[in-house]
Amino acid sequence: MKTKTMFLVGALGLLALTSCKKDWVCDCAITAGGQTANTKNEIKNVSKSDAEEWCDGQEMNAFYSCSLSAK
Repeated sequence: MKTKTMFLVGALGLLALTSCKKDWVCDCAITAGGQTANTKNEIKNVSKSDAEEWCDGQEMNAFYSCSLSAK
């Protein structure tokens, strides 16, 4: 019984460390000439770190401000 319990705890621990792929939304506000426009980009079936990298890449210059959220 103790062996089964230890195996279950180990399996759950390993599962918790795996990368979870989800759908994400990258919200960007673009400000230029006193005007602000907002965009939403869906990023599907990727890990959080990949979605953050993609969303950060959208901040092309000082006029862009983006944030990531789970869908």
